[in-house]
Amino acid sequence: SDETVSCNSDTCPVWTDWSDWTECSATCGGGVQVRARECVLPKERISGCAGDKDQSRECNTNVCPVWTNWTNWTECSATCGGGSRFKVRECVLPDVRNVQQCPGPDKISEECNEDPCPSLTEWSDWSECSLTCGGGTRSKRRECVYPRNSVKNDCLERLEISESCNQQVCPAFTEWTDWTECTKTCGGGVRKKVRECVLPKSVGGCLGDSEYEEACNEQSCPVWTDWTEWTECTKSCDGGTQRRERKCVLPNEKSALFCPGPDNEERKCNLNRCPTWTSWTEWTPCTKTCNSGMKTKLRECIIPKYGNQSLCEGESLRNEVCNTEECPSWTEWTDWTPCTKTCGGGSRTKVRECVLPKSGTSETLCVGEKEATEECNLDTCPDWTDWTEWTPCTETCGGGNKKRTRECITQRNGDSSCEGEREEVA
Repeated sequence: SDETVSCNSDTCPVWTDWSDWTECSATCGGGVQVRARECVLPKERISGCAGDKDQSRECNTNVCPVWTNWTNWTECSATCGGGSRFKVRECVLPDVRNVQQCPGPDKISEECNEDPCPSLTEWSDWSECSLTCGGGTRSKRRECVYPRNSVKNDCLERLEISESCNQQVCPAFTEWTDWTECTKTCGGGVRKKVRECVLPKSVGGCLGDSEYEEACNEQSCPVWTDWTEWTECTKSCDGGTQRRERKCVLPNEKSALFCPGPDNEERKCNLNRCPTWTSWTEWTPCTKTCNSGMKTKLRECIIPKYGNQSLCEGESLRNEVCNTEECPSWTEWTDWTPCTKTCGGGSRTKVRECVLPKSGTSETLCVGEKEATEECNLDTCPDWTDWTEWTPCTETCGGGNKKRTRECITQRNGDSSCEGEREEVA
């Protein structure tokens, strides 16, 4: 028969509950969490519990956000005298919810261009005009001055300017006249040609001679020489004439005979049409309303399509002085009127008059305002604080009094007095 006996009656060891999982060792990119438990042993047992004391697991395996590279520094906000510049970067987030931002700033700045700025000198006087008439130019300059021990930094302004000057038309000669008749038909004579100087207003004379003289008919009389070449046509268009000549050469200097026949021939030339002027335009408005201005009128040269292609003779522009009467002018400003308020902001006014010239013919008025106004006494006015509470009555019966007070609040350097009483008794 079988027999059963008890064995291993000692109390078994047991595990405690698992602890909470520890915080993940990384917020992104994969970390580890750990939890633990304890084996509770009876006094009489030495061996431990079955199983692991610790457990671990992966956590936060999502991809981490990353910074882009820094951009280049921006342009400095000032070229000199101290400015600032900055650079930025962006936080690139993975396509996962609830991801934290990148650590660190996304923008940094620093000071730059702290060297002192250069400065400009005053403009020089205008230079002499390059021409005395006919339109020249003149210029003036200034310098860019750099501070001592500074790095070169351009002023970024123009250092030279120019303008037109002496626009008046220059004097000019007319075309030479035809030669005069030779003073002798043979044996040497003299002929001459002249021209005139056409002067615009307020301009000096022309450069060069107004008369030219040369010898002529120096051959011996009375034998004909060969015909000369045809002269230049007397007109460039609308029909002119050309001439040619021959001279009668003497067989000896004492001969008194003349050669038979004409000593010159003439023919028509340049029958093509001439260019013509249009009518003058109306005068332009005067450049000034008083104190002498200028007005101008113009005309154009119409060149025929199949005729002479040269320009018209004469001037295409005329100028004339206009509005020579004296201009009106302002008197000096009067003194300022008293301010309309002693504090809290008022206004004051000054005036001037437009004085017309004695001739009384000017139709223009002075430029500008005849009255000027500005603010004054802008300091805040003094004002009372609120009344204090009433003090206790000096008597409980039979007639007593009580009082209350207030303070006058004034601005620094302002009016120091408020209107009214500082203390009231009842």
